[in-house]
Amino acid sequence: MKLVYSVRVVGSVTLAGALLAGTAPTAAADSTRDSQWALEAFDAEKVWQESQGQGVTVAVIDSGVDGSHADLRDNVLPGWNAHSGGPGNVNGKDHGTGVASLIAGHGHGPGNRDGIVGLAPKAKILPVKADRPDGKYSGHTLGAAIDYAVEQKADIINVSIAGSFASSAEEKAIKLAWENDVVVVAGAGNDGGRGIAYPANSDGVVSVGAVTEAGNLWEESNYDDGLTLTAPGVDINTAAVRKDYESANGTSLATAYVSGAAALLRAKFPDLTAGQIVTRLTETALLPEKMGKAPNEYYGYGMIRPLRALTSDVPAGSKDGPLTAPEGAGEPGSRDTGGRAEREAEAADAIRNGGDDTNPYKLHGILGLVGFGAIAVLATVFALVSRNRRRRNNPPPPPGWGGPGGPPGPFPHQGQPPMPANYPQSLPSHHPPGLPGHHPQGPSPGGPRGH
Repeated sequence: MKLVYSVRVVGSVTLAGALLAGTAPTAAADSTRDSQWALEAFDAEKVWQESQGQGVTVAVIDSGVDGSHADLRDNVLPGWNAHSGGPGNVNGKDHGTGVASLIAGHGHGPGNRDGIVGLAPKAKILPVKADRPDGKYSGHTLGAAIDYAVEQKADIINVSIAGSFASSAEEKAIKLAWENDVVVVAGAGNDGGRGIAYPANSDGVVSVGAVTEAGNLWEESNYDDGLTLTAPGVDINTAAVRKDYESANGTSLATAYVSGAAALLRAKFPDLTAGQIVTRLTETALLPEKMGKAPNEYYGYGMIRPLRALTSDVPAGSKDGPLTAPEGAGEPGSRDTGGRAEREAEAADAIRNGGDDTNPYKLHGILGLVGFGAIAVLATVFALVSRNRRRRNNPPPPPGWGGPGGPPGPFPHQGQPPMPANYPQSLPSHHPPGLPGHHPQGPSPGGPRGH
């Protein structure tokens, strides 16, 4: 399987951050905040007047989260390492830390005006480190990780990891999450073709694609019937471990924003079921008119609009919302027990038998360079050639709002004509007290670590 940032797996080699595109240099704190275009698109300052995700726990099943990062400190719980049994908030890698920062980063410095701020800056992150020592993921381990998150009463589970086929352990865990009324969000995949990756294509899971600042489907984002929502996933700054910040593309990032939006809603509407939370997201999403009726195979119900989701009059609707219940599952909230022990035993048996799944889950991740040596370089070249061949055999993704000669996108961008009516405009210049700030100009004191 792969983490949903643009990481490629070729054969048995996991390219965790192989060079598919250049990585932006570490930015100064003020430019890091200013470059978070998704916050402007969401009109985040107004969003935070409605909710900041307080009291909500989001489990990030990933490569671990660096809880000591200046932009995440005090927002990351100890969590769990599914392999060592230790905590999941230490020795995290870029991918998990980056995903967590987009959900619940709070910035740092005077007034928290520097660094990365997430969509739900008062939510808590429950890190579940699920990658094996070789950097890969297995269905048994991911199933146990989901079970752990359910047992720890997580309100939302973010899975920015994708595979090619279903794992019985994960299917059992997703069913358990459904019966415990947990919102499970997963990335559609970064292969640029038709077919939603697993577990995003599972019943009961919110599947997420990535769009650009112009509102177009990202060329690497997977698409197909069953896609639920889209969110910003291109040119996104995130917190990192190898350096303070990193610029990335991927459906992982879009998934994090949807999880953050769900956290905002769960804080404001605690009595709604997981499915009804998703209803608020889908009913208020923005779909290009030329895409026809929602849901659409390229954009799902459309791009999330958290402010609309928080403030619109949306009937609660059915408990399941727009999602399909997993086969054999009871109603949301019908169970309150976990199955981690069972899943851990299954994983141990699989390892003893030389397995632990033949399906390598991959991280769709940060577009950066890590020193993997000659094998990784050759594998990267092979991945690029394979991707280009695949694209020639697949239709290109359709345009959304933007594109050469097309209508303006829904996201604010310097020099663009006005955005479609009723879409959130750019960030206001003032900063309501107690909310994460936006530093509009010049360097600010108390920069990021190492700066």
